[in-house]
Amino acid sequence: MGVVTTMGRHVADEPRPGATGPVAGRLPETEDDEVGVSLDCPPGWIDLAVPDGEDPDAWALAQTRSMAPSDAPVERIEAAAASLADAVRLAMDAGPLTFLALAFQPDPLEPVLALWDVDLVPFEDGEALTLDDVEAILGSEGVTVGEAERDRRDLPSGPGLRLRRMREDQPTGEPDGGIRVTEGVTYVVLPPGLGGYAMLSGRWTAVVLGDELAARVDELAVRLSIIGSGNDG
Repeated sequence: MGVVTTMGRHVADEPRPGATGPVAGRLPETEDDEVGVSLDCPPGWIDLAVPDGEDPDAWALAQTRSMAPSDAPVERIEAAAASLADAVRLAMDAGPLTFLALAFQPDPLEPVLALWDVDLVPFEDGEALTLDDVEAILGSEGVTVGEAERDRRDLPSGPGLRLRRMREDQPTGEPDGGIRVTEGVTYVVLPPGLGGYAMLSGRWTAVVLGDELAARVDELAVRLSIIGSGNDG
């Protein structure tokens, strides 16, 4: 997946676009604003925007077959495709503000290792947030396991706050008391002229690979560009 640059409008209460690649759109309450989103996507990441009406299982199986060696065992292809299909379903269930969802599956015969998505969120009542506001909000969400890493970074899309931490959650379908630890890196970025903020969320359960996967998510953050129409630059 190479460089994709788009410009357009997207009403936040409509379904997420089904076009392949990063998309762009209009934030609520800013009807005249357009947002440009581009991503120079590194290898290993798969766009989860399945065409409208296509079955996630069939799509994932076709993707896996196209990337797997011709002599790959059928059972490994089917297992990897099932993991990719699960990622697709999660992307389909994302909220209307999710503009982009990717899965990290560097080996087409192994399960998906990480998920990453981008939400573009309008400021409420026109009130702009600062990074201090964002840090307070993120720090109050969920149960953090161990110490969290927080720092601020200048990104191509604008100034941002980076938060890496492990959290406890109870996955859907788990029996009562079933707790899973997930790790993730979240960026909240304030692109100039956007009229809102961008939330870049990466997450995974293979915590033993945490440093490697955090680096992969960090790479996406520096390859992503978000430009609001109100940006005079």
